[in-house]
Amino acid sequence: MRTDRPRGRYAVLLGLLFGLFGVEGAIGLYVLGASRRSGDRVEQCESVGLRTDELGMALNNWVKQMKVSTGLSQAVGTAAPLPPTKPLTDRARRLRTQADTVRSAGLSSLLAGTDVLVARISSYYGLLARREFDDATLLYIRDLEPLADRLLEVDFPAAREEILREVERLSSQDREAGRIARQLLLGSLAATLAVGVFLLRLIRRTLAEASSREKELERRNSEMAIARTIQTSVIPRDLSLRGFDVAAVMVPAAEVGGDFYEFRKTSDGGAWLGIGDVTGHGITAGLVMMMAQAMFTTLTESGAEDVGPSRFLAQLNRALFFNLKSRLGEERFMTMVVARLYRDGRLVYAGAHTDLLVYRHATGSVERHATDGLWLGLVPEIGPATKEHEVVLERGDLALFHTDGVTEARNRNGEPFDIRRVADRLVAAPGSSAEETVTSILQAACAWAPLPDDDISLMAVRRS
Repeated sequence: MRTDRPRGRYAVLLGLLFGLFGVEGAIGLYVLGASRRSGDRVEQCESVGLRTDELGMALNNWVKQMKVSTGLSQAVGTAAPLPPTKPLTDRARRLRTQADTVRSAGLSSLLAGTDVLVARISSYYGLLARREFDDATLLYIRDLEPLADRLLEVDFPAAREEILREVERLSSQDREAGRIARQLLLGSLAATLAVGVFLLRLIRRTLAEASSREKELERRNSEMAIARTIQTSVIPRDLSLRGFDVAAVMVPAAEVGGDFYEFRKTSDGGAWLGIGDVTGHGITAGLVMMMAQAMFTTLTESGAEDVGPSRFLAQLNRALFFNLKSRLGEERFMTMVVARLYRDGRLVYAGAHTDLLVYRHATGSVERHATDGLWLGLVPEIGPATKEHEVVLERGDLALFHTDGVTEARNRNGEPFDIRRVADRLVAAPGSSAEETVTSILQAACAWAPLPDDDISLMAVRRS
């Protein structure tokens, strides 16, 4: 009997030990599986959030273009065509393929409302085709404009908020699962120290990865929201200029970059124009772009009408170089071209950026004017290397400024859209307005590269 008792105790202890091994192993597998499932769900929600942002950006651009179109229609006294709906339908279709992964009434309302908006726009165009302008105007006032405003101001924010709440819920579940797992493991470590230490390290590593993913997601969401707000809040709204037709568009890529364009009227009936691109992506590029915009505004408001573009750029570069090196400590730079437009059609420009394209109405040809000089932010003084050039826009001529996001947009085969295709679009629609021109080029570039990896910005100036 004395011999059997130790054996029985050993058997009980071994059974308890193996039972604890099984419990700890089951806990570890559960935490790993739950963390991976939660991570997959968070990634799915993030993807839906990005697609929702894309649709919201498309709605925002459409509403702004719609306001411009209706403003023009009020000026001429008849209903005018609205912006194209292809960007809305494309982004709604992409969002709809992933929307089922998130239970969101706001998202469903946003998609349904977008479909209704597109359908009513089709009805609007039908009335225009039948020349029923009064009915078209009534449809716009009663249905189109209130629906578009509701989608942008109510449904889009509601959908975004619900997606963020879903991410927070999944993160809370992940944290709760980790808390329970730690409590169970602490109770079993007294009997199985060696195995418990091994499993504890594994669990802690898994929880640390989950926490890191959560923090990274929060950081990216915050950075994306700030950068998108920067890009959409500082771009000029009023591009009207007597004697000229001016239009511009900017479409941020999936990862926010630092495209920049500006338009400031002068007291002599002309205007200052500017377009540029900050190196890199993310919040820093957005801050540099905002600095450049603030400096541009300051210079144009401080009596710079008698200053040429080269001197204008030199002053802007000195301030930008100081901020980049002394305050941000960043090795960043930006390409930029600045132009002074006069009432008589003269366009004097300077800077280092993509080529300026000029469509000549009289010959139906496109001229390429190179921009030379130094990038901003590289050295403190660029005045000696910055030369001014002048082109004269005759009636019907159009000048097109653009960033490299257009020409470097690549299709699935890696082929760039390139500047030749941009020039072809100018020749293909010689009588188009500035708004129609930038929209046509943007649509062509997006069709060529449905998922661009850089911002796309265009500014067209046609002499009326």
